[in-house]
Amino acid sequence: RDKITVKVYPPPILNSQRRSTEKAITMLHVIPAPTSIVDIMGQYIQTKKQEDLETFANYHRRLQRDLSGNSSCSDGAVGEESSMDDILTKEDLKMNKKKRKEFALSILALVDASLSLFLLYAEEREQFAKAMAQFAKEDDKPLDNGQTPDRQPSHLYPAQFLLRLFVKIPYLLSEFDLIKNNPTSILLSDEKSQDFARFLSELIVFIQKRVDESFTGKYHAIEVDD
Repeated sequence: RDKITVKVYPPPILNSQRRSTEKAITMLHVIPAPTSIVDIMGQYIQTKKQEDLETFANYHRRLQRDLSGNSSCSDGAVGEESSMDDILTKEDLKMNKKKRKEFALSILALVDASLSLFLLYAEEREQFAKAMAQFAKEDDKPLDNGQTPDRQPSHLYPAQFLLRLFVKIPYLLSEFDLIKNNPTSILLSDEKSQDFARFLSELIVFIQKRVDESFTGKYHAIEVDD
């Protein structure tokens, strides 16, 4: 159900009537999207935080019953995607929250840095340039709270571009993540690599379960040369 940008050509029955001067039609995403990549990542963080809390509470309730000899009672299922072995103490809970937030920020940084370079089709580049130029002008206008709006690509583009990023992640990490021995590099240690892989798998499952909520973008048609 990946609603990626597609080219739409006239049905075969109309091909014979189409003149060589006519142009093809391309469907582009409406920018800014109703649900942006930042929105998706925020929902992911909040959902997994709640699941971790439930896992933590259920585990310790079960532990208390075991210690009191009443282990036959059931107090509900442990969070499906969380592991009790990883969340035994409040410190573990806080660390998991911290690592997941760092992961989310890494994903957003990858989107913002790579979208214009690797994640756009040729037909989308003009739209991107116009959108960023327009939003750059709007950035000079403060919001009601006195702050300026954030117009990074991750705030404007929908979840479809997050899927495109997933395909590019191995290349992006291998080519750019270790530049200048960056101490925050995802590949700098086995622990960071394993955490990133774990959270990435977690995010993919999260999106799969929320397809209808995540992919709410709209499209508009433009004419392009063949």
